[in-house]
Amino acid sequence: MSLPTWAQALKQFNETQEKHNKGKDDDSEESNYEERLGLATAKLLTPLNASQSNESNSKLSKVPRFFDTNRTSICSVDALDGLNKEEEQMRRKRTESLLAVSEITRELFLDNHEERLLSEHDLDCLFKNLVDLIKQYGTTQDRDNNNKTTNTKSEHYWMSYEIFRELKQSLPSRAHKFFTPSVFRKFPMNSRGEIRGLSFHQFVSYALNLLHQYITLCRYDITSLSNTNSSNHSSCGWNGKSYLTESDLEIFVSDQLEMIPSLAQIDEAFHAYYIYHTVRRFVFCLSPEINNNTKPIAIGKIVCSDCFREFNEFRFAKANSAKLRGRGIDDDDEDGEDGQMLQSIQKLLGQSQDVEEQRTGYKANNWFSCENALRVYKMYLQLDADHNGTLSLKEMLQFNGSTMSNLCIQRIFQYKKTWDGEMDYKGFLNFVLATENKQHLAALNYWWEILDLDENGYLTPLTLHTLYRSVQKKMGIFGLDPINCEDVVTEIIDMVHPNDVDKITKRDLLRSKMYHTVIDILTDVKGFWEYENRESIMVDQQS
Repeated sequence: MSLPTWAQALKQFNETQEKHNKGKDDDSEESNYEERLGLATAKLLTPLNASQSNESNSKLSKVPRFFDTNRTSICSVDALDGLNKEEEQMRRKRTESLLAVSEITRELFLDNHEERLLSEHDLDCLFKNLVDLIKQYGTTQDRDNNNKTTNTKSEHYWMSYEIFRELKQSLPSRAHKFFTPSVFRKFPMNSRGEIRGLSFHQFVSYALNLLHQYITLCRYDITSLSNTNSSNHSSCGWNGKSYLTESDLEIFVSDQLEMIPSLAQIDEAFHAYYIYHTVRRFVFCLSPEINNNTKPIAIGKIVCSDCFREFNEFRFAKANSAKLRGRGIDDDDEDGEDGQMLQSIQKLLGQSQDVEEQRTGYKANNWFSCENALRVYKMYLQLDADHNGTLSLKEMLQFNGSTMSNLCIQRIFQYKKTWDGEMDYKGFLNFVLATENKQHLAALNYWWEILDLDENGYLTPLTLHTLYRSVQKKMGIFGLDPINCEDVVTEIIDMVHPNDVDKITKRDLLRSKMYHTVIDILTDVKGFWEYENRESIMVDQQS
């Protein structure tokens, strides 16, 4: 097949050009080789200029040098520091979030439990229904053989089990837990199987008050909440129970100040000292110091303690009186039926009050009263001769008219917590509590460290002799005739009856229940004098 004319002409032209170029390249190939080789060699041997060198170095610096150990360690430390800071921040945020969630959950949990308790209205309804039943069935029913009923007066307001069940039906379901057969049988019964209605009302009121107080104190359990969410909660002694530390108790008491009317008459500057005064009683009685350190106190232990009951007596004194008047019982109406009921309530509560207690609603010697707090604080200010806010050994020797033995005061400053050798207000409160409440077990724990001169866990006759000699030296100052040391030591041993007459242990003192007398004899001239003249003092008190 022949090509077109234009295609044949193009093919012939291309062949002619190829032959021409091939011949030219063959002639110049040998001459250009040497020239091209020289240029390439010169290019390789010529040094790089500054800009090219910097550019190359900058590119090489970006390449990680894994073989450089120094550089690698520095980079890794910086990286780890950055990671640690980020992890710490994340951990802190996570902890704060957990604390917030835990606090909200706890508040909702406590609110839910508090809503299940009887309200004040429910308690008023219980009291009203109980009063109606007492007025209606306030007579004992004696049935003779002919099933005839005769009524006789009764001051105990007996309630049968049938009335008990009727009273249950008149209250909401959340109150039914107090109306079980087991609760009914816990009360003393008469021959007809009836219980005192007022005793039952007192029981319900007291139980509700304790439950409300327990829930209220749980809201101040800040330390246990933080320990639960911390990584080292197992080392904090957390076992699922609620505890309050001294700082938690201070916050609780601080929140209660506005609800105590008598504190409104005192300068606010004294409120901080009143908080110390109040909290110190709880710590002293419920958390004895071990090596000058105290432990958190279980909330259940606080609620069931005598000091918390005493605090509530002062805190709610006027409120309870107003509550009784609000329920239609007047203190002055002693001749009417309501007045007799009030007397019965007071009799059941064991309230044989004096004139001052009837006026204020609490006993005059209540530790938490404002009068008592001011008395202790005034005592502290009078002892602080140099007005530096703390008490020195010389100043403490003037306590209670300087009746305490010098050895006793020296031992207190030696073994109890001091600040630069001087006692602060909290330490003074501990001392006052131990001095004025020697019959309390916490007082024995406080004084035992002072009495045990040899620190061997028991008192020898020589120890008793040494302690009494310090008291004997002060007897002459007060014009008292000193008593023979041997007679006193023998009397103490006969009083305690230890297992070993040469070793009186703390358990021996506790078992004898005479440790308060032993402490008085061995530490205080006034206490020793009161023991020696106890019979004449009793006669004077009775007269």
